Amino acid sequence: MIVVTFGINGLENAINNVVTSSSPDAFAVFIDDYVPSQFMVPFQQSLAIWISDPTSPAFKASAIDLANQLLTLRRDIGTVGASGSVFGILLAFGMLFPNTELFLLFPPIPIKAKYFVIGYGAIELYMGFANNPSDNVAHFAHLGGMLFGFILIKYWKNNTNYFY
Repeated sequence: MIVVTFGINGLENAINNVVTSSSPDAFAVFIDDYVPSQFMVPFQQSLAIWISDPTSPAFKASAIDLANQLLTLRRDIGTVGASGSVFGILLAFGMLFPNTELFLLFPPIPIKAKYFVIGYGAIELYMGFANNPSDNVAHFAHLGGMLFGFILIKYWKNNTNYFY
């Protein structure tokens, strides 16, 4: 929820930047940074119309309305999935059986579980901070699942009397 809020705040700030700058160039930057590829066509059409007459308040209002529709769409998207728990189990496996060799399919090489988990966690962290507007994966939910798995395994190791 926190990550979604930050993403929405960034989108709101970008829309406010377009409103205050009143230029098609700011709208073009907004499109490059925040518009997913599946929604690109109407935004590019609106940009082309606005570029044809940059002083027109109607064209600016149309572009801002389109950006606000994207904001509404992003707010209404729910997060559903169990991938965070899968990543928690993955981290727990890496902690409990660190030297177990896994054989990857691509590339076909053996790798110890501890290195696989660390590498996968690093990839998720990078992808979480990468600004890819068409990425609909909750990377920080995966990392949160890994964090919860880490805390749970540490708790169980400290309380072996209650570990079944």
